[in-house]
Amino acid sequence: EGEDGIEQVESNLSASLPFVAVTVDRDEAASLGLSEVSVGALVSNTMQPRQVGTVEIDDTSLTVYLQADEIPDTIEGLRGLEIAGATGLVRLDEVATVEESEGPSSITTERGQRTASVTITPSSDDLTAASATVTQALDALDLPDGANAAVGGVVTQQQDAFTQLGLAILAAILIVYIVMVATFKSLRQPILLLISVPFAATGAILLQIVSGVPLGVASLIGVLMLVGIVVTNAIVLVDLVNQYREKGLTTPDAVIAGGARRLRPILMTA
Repeated sequence: EGEDGIEQVESNLSASLPFVAVTVDRDEAASLGLSEVSVGALVSNTMQPRQVGTVEIDDTSLTVYLQADEIPDTIEGLRGLEIAGATGLVRLDEVATVEESEGPSSITTERGQRTASVTITPSSDDLTAASATVTQALDALDLPDGANAAVGGVVTQQQDAFTQLGLAILAAILIVYIVMVATFKSLRQPILLLISVPFAATGAILLQIVSGVPLGVASLIGVLMLVGIVVTNAIVLVDLVNQYREKGLTTPDAVIAGGARRLRPILMTA
């Protein structure tokens, strides 16, 4: 928070709740014939009823639970809880550290792995700048072994939209080329028409950079519409040039005459 393009940062780990943490000393527990798992099971069985079987009473199946007479209700009581070891009863605080701590109010998992999500609110509509700031911050993190981080949310959706719109633009150019080949009955003239498309897209992107407008999905939709306008103007221009050539003008003269006649309409519509 406070970085360029970032207004607010929230995490699902920010909401925490107090809990009692029991950290087992593995070496001490092993010396008494206990393991981390067995200590956890003994404490769990003491703190909550344990199902031991079922009984039939009057044709009704009832579940039988085993519950300790005294359940610790304080941290000191839990520390003094006696559990069975290989050499007899031992206090819990002899093999584990019992203390109050705080942790997340909820634990989320994905494919069996624990996850945490961080929600970032950009300070402007420039998602590209915000995404770059977040990516740079993630690259600077020294994550422990087994942990990884990835950017998702609207950034991923925007990248997918960019990919789909890019494919749509290429498909539109291909369809336009096929239609123009059928119209002009030539392979060369449609290529000449399509040469104008990159110049139009380059001009639009450079103008956005100069004006400071972020490149987004709306911009790409505008570029897609611009391709249609540019191709339409080019088709009319080439058709007019061909008409002048059919009237007997040379190619240079036909191009000059056609360009002079179509310049004003192109500037008015494009």
